[in-house]
Parts: sequence; structure tokens; C-alpha cells
Amino acid sequence: MAAIVYLKDKKSGTVYAYESISHWDKEKKQSRAKRKCIGKLDLVTGKIVPTRKWTRKTKSESKNNCDKCKTGPVPITQTTRKFYGATYLFNEIGKKLCLTSDLKRCFPDTYEQILSIAYYLIMEDKNSLSRFPKWSKLHKHPHGKEIPSQRSSELFASITEEARLQFFRMQGKRQTDKEYWAYDTTSISSYSTCLNQVKYGKNKDHDPLPQINLALLFGEKSNIPFYYRKLPGNISDVITVKNLLADLDFLGYKKVKLVMDRGFYSENNINELYQKHLKFLIGTKLNLKYVRVELDKARDEMRSWTNYSQKYNLYAKTSTISWKYTQKRPYKGDEIKEQRRMYLHLYFNSEKAVDDERKQNILLINLQAELESGKLNTNHEKLYAKYFEVKSSSGRGNTIIAKQEAIDEAKKNYGYFALISNEIKAPIEALEIYRNKDLVEKAFGNLKERLNFRRTLVSSDLSLDGKLFVEFIALIYLSYIKKKMQDGKLFIKHTMTSLLDEFDIIECFEQKGRKLRWGEMTKKQTGLYHEMGINPPSL
Repeated sequence: MAAIVYLKDKKSGTVYAYESISHWDKEKKQSRAKRKCIGKLDLVTGKIVPTRKWTRKTKSESKNNCDKCKTGPVPITQTTRKFYGATYLFNEIGKKLCLTSDLKRCFPDTYEQILSIAYYLIMEDKNSLSRFPKWSKLHKHPHGKEIPSQRSSELFASITEEARLQFFRMQGKRQTDKEYWAYDTTSISSYSTCLNQVKYGKNKDHDPLPQINLALLFGEKSNIPFYYRKLPGNISDVITVKNLLADLDFLGYKKVKLVMDRGFYSENNINELYQKHLKFLIGTKLNLKYVRVELDKARDEMRSWTNYSQKYNLYAKTSTISWKYTQKRPYKGDEIKEQRRMYLHLYFNSEKAVDDERKQNILLINLQAELESGKLNTNHEKLYAKYFEVKSSSGRGNTIIAKQEAIDEAKKNYGYFALISNEIKAPIEALEIYRNKDLVEKAFGNLKERLNFRRTLVSSDLSLDGKLFVEFIALIYLSYIKKKMQDGKLFIKHTMTSLLDEFDIIECFEQKGRKLRWGEMTKKQTGLYHEMGINPPSL
């Protein structure tokens, strides 16, 4: 049995440690011990410091033991095999749109993580971020490592407002100054009670939950979003324009042209746009005085053949009018009043007329039923007074009488709609630009459905701001791909998912010290890269 024995050298004072192994000496018929010096005792720490001889011996024995354990030759290199076709596509789109370089400049330490999560959100549209580690093991991506849920939350919280604005500034300057920018808002519901801007408001998805509102700005020709802003859920569209214009000025955007729907129309907003010398195209209501006057003038000749557009199956006519511009100057204590040129575009569509009449009839039916049942809706009080008269009698109860004159007046405008602009003179050109703003609505659909952001699942404002930014980055990639699919008429044979799946199954092989090697690609896959405006990888 081995034991440790300590002996002190009287001359040097050094205490040596010996391994003592006892054994029975048959000749002398007594117990004896064999001792081996294994080191010196450190008097400060109480540990044994091995001697050189013992250290060499220990290493030699360890090496011999390892040699005995070897089962075969160790490979010089290790090959990794991952899916790379879709992420290669995203990498190349990022270079083409300068997304990667702008992100690197604004987020030098985390841009690769932002890109990797954006790629994941596009490819795994139905899965939560907790599934990212599994996806990461199978796919080559910019960060190249797993990002656990806790790390992704830390990433979102690290994305600052200053860096976001710098990114918007850089991306906005890459947009052409010859295109109109489509502006619109949507609502995103939330279960969280901890977020400051989550409020009850007009939910565009008719979801009975509190919400935040999101405003987006898109290039109409590029179909690429380059600016967004998060708003409290109880903010209406019309009051967002003033801050939008302030942001555009702060970000240094020049020669801005905006297209917005009639929810953003107000006299103050039009005056602000004129004051800042911005071009605009906005939908407007038919019940405004200056619109009614011009529409009454145009009714008789509106539906003449010279005003008919075969392409859009409607009648269109333009009137040049004067806008009564006002600007208060508090520093001078006065108010400027001037006349500014404006173009009022009027349209009539027979299919819209039928649809308008159907909707009006349904409204009148519901209003009358509410009055007869006594179950009144406080939001409909003005409509009750406008279209019906209620007479009470002691014996028969209430009698509901329709105001036919008011109903006939509403009928006059069935099928009509109007746009105003301070630049576009041609009504069909104005209509085409206005209709193209639907791309914002489609983008909101991508954000909510494809990127799984219909309802927020974060519990802090910092995390929400950061996740919203990463979702926005993913939306830029999706918008680019969708436009290419529309231009190439790829939606005839593909959905967005099936197209990305075609790219996703392309593999790559990596060996340390060697060039990345691609797996096989079909002619179809190569052709799809070209349709996306991207050169396929060289095999």
C-alpha cells in the first residue's frame, strides 16, 4: 500500500516527499518499504512540487498509455456540410442593396447576428426564435454560431435609436429622388401590459387587443422599405404626418415625393407639405366643399368617351384649382395667405358604383334595425340623424321614416373618388402611382404573416424596438424577392415559400484551409438565381 512520507534535508532545509510502498521481506521475515522521491513540499501552499525526473516519467507514462488507447489514424481535416443556397441569395441581395455594408457601419459588433436572425425569420416563418440553434446547425449563415434565446434578447436590447436612425439615413439616400414614396400605417396587437406605447385604438385587423401602430415608408419603383416608426396604439393616421415630415428633414432626405391615402388628409397637413416644398399625391373625401363644387361641374361630361380609360375601365378627368394656403408665423405675429396651384383628379368606376350602393344599403338596413330594436350604437348617432327620422306615438310606439332626400344625395357619389396633387397633371398617371401604394399594405401582410409579427411577444420596450428593427431588415429582403417574382411572373409557378425552398436545399462543403465547395445545382435553380438578379455560385 502506497503512502506519502516527508523527510527534511538537514543541510538545505528542503522537505522532500516520497512515495512509500510497504512489502513483506520473506528472508528477513519483516515488513520493509520502497521509497521514491516524487517532489518537494511547498511550505507556503502545502502542495507537492514534482521534481524533473518525476515529471518526465509521468509524461512518458501518460504518452505510453495514450498510445495504447489509439484505435486508428486521426483525420487531418474535418469536412462540414450545410445548406447554403438561400443564405447565399440573401448575402448577394445584401451586397446589391448595400444592406450589409450599411449594417456593418451602424452595428459593427452585431451586424452579423442581425443578418442571421433576419435570414432565419424569412426561412422559418412559422417557428419562434427558440428554434434558431437547430436551424444554425444545418445552415451556413453570417454569424456562423448559435444564438440562444437569451442572447437574442440581449441583441435586441443593444440596438440603439441613434444607430437605427443612421441606418435609415444611409438607406434613404440610396433611393432615387425621381420616385414617389408610399407612406402608410398598420396596427400590431400585443398581450403585454408592460409596453409603454401599447394602447387601445382603431385596429386595422379588427383584433380586440391593445396595440402599437407602425408607420412605413416605401420606394414605389424600387418596392423597398427604408424607414419605419413605432407609434402609440391610440394615434390616428392624420396626426402622424407632421412628425413624418420632421423625421424626413432630420434624416436629410431631399426632393421628397409622398403618396398617401385619404386617412392622412387634413388642411393642416396639406399646408405643411406646401410649406416644406414637398411634392404629394393624396386621396381626398368627396364631401369637401372644393371637391363638391368641381364634381358638380364635371358630372355631365365626366362619363364621355374622351375621358374613358380602357386599361382601367373607368372615366377620369382633371381640374386645375387653387389651394387656399395659410401659414402662421409666430415670430412675426402674422399669417400668410396665398393661392397655390393644385390638380384635382376625379374618377368614376361603374363597378365601384355597384359596390358603393350595396355597402350603403347594408348600412341603412343595420341603422334601421338598431333604431327599431332600441339597441343604439353611440358611434352611429350622426348617421341616425342623417338618414332617418324617428316619430313617437303613444299607441303605436316609434315610427322610423327614411330621409329619402339624404339617401338620394349619397347616391349621386356612388362610383366616384378623388385625388389631389401639386405635381401630377395627368389623371391616369396619378391613378397608377396611387394604386401602386398598395405595396405598403402587402408589405404589412408580409410582416404579420410571413415574419410572424401579427402580435408582439416581447415584454420590454427595448426588446420590442430591437426585434422590430430586425423584422424590418427581413422585410427589405422579402420585398426585393417579391418584386423580382412579380417582374419575372414567377408567382404563376411558385409561392414565396416554394421558391425559397428551391434555394434552401443547395448544399456547401467546407474543409479547413480549402476553398468552399458547392453541391450540385439544377438548371432550374441556376435560372432562379438569374431571375433574382443574382449571379449563381460558381461550382
